[in-house]
Amino acid sequence: MNIHAIRVSLLLWALPLAVLAQAPSTDGLIAYWKFDETSGTTANDRAGNYNATLNSGASFAPGQGQSGGALQLNDLTGGA
Repeated sequence: MNIHAIRVSLLLWALPLAVLAQAPSTDGLIAYWKFDETSGTTANDRAGNYNATLNSGASFAPGQGQSGGALQLNDLTGGA
């Protein structure tokens, strides 16, 4: 295998990884809450439209969830 073939092979392998690493599009997004805050009572809206206020004992659970944060609800009345 010559150097050109190796370069092409590496490019074909790495290109899909670069596409996966791109941030998702926010076009048309109304609201997006990651719930990755570590304290406080405000969940920041990453789309910039609607921050949410935690109520009825809801709290942030840092380090939990798929994105490194989660919202912990204490019962049926807690929410954001």
